[in-house]
Amino acid sequence: METALQQLGSLSRVTFHEPPIEEVLLLEHLRTQKVDLIIDSVFPEEHAFIVEHLYDEEVVAVCRMDHPRINGSLSQQQFYSESHVLYQMTRKNISGLKFKADRVKKRNIKMEVSSLANVLLTVAKTDYISACSRTLAENWADILKIQVFKYPVELPRIPINMVYHRRFLNDPVHKQVREEIKSILS
Repeated sequence: METALQQLGSLSRVTFHEPPIEEVLLLEHLRTQKVDLIIDSVFPEEHAFIVEHLYDEEVVAVCRMDHPRINGSLSQQQFYSESHVLYQMTRKNISGLKFKADRVKKRNIKMEVSSLANVLLTVAKTDYISACSRTLAENWADILKIQVFKYPVELPRIPINMVYHRRFLNDPVHKQVREEIKSILS
């Protein structure tokens, strides 16, 4: 998850990769040892994987600071009347934030992007609005000149988990890296 990647940049012995859009590929990378662990919202139920919960991320709404119709607050009516950018990823075979947004009505989706960074860059330069993780949005709000709002529809927080293959459970180096990650993110 992009939010966690920025916070973990200080880990010198670790190389980070942006996750694939689809959960199936993400887990395949763990199985085939292309990656040693995942930090994401996935929760695989396979016995081969160990899942450790790190934290819960709040979903917020974002738009550019000088948006012509949104200034300081975002009502549910404004939310549905605006054009949206959708973060395109697949978890549990459901795409975008649809997997968390069963109470969100149909929106006017104008663009789909494959990363939260692209969400922020797009809303910073257009009149579109979008959903984003609170941590990432607040980290970049001043630099990108974006507004951050409570999401106008009730959504559950997104659980962020550390997932790794059982083969690494007792590996001392892997265990030390996991502990460092937990100390930074928890």
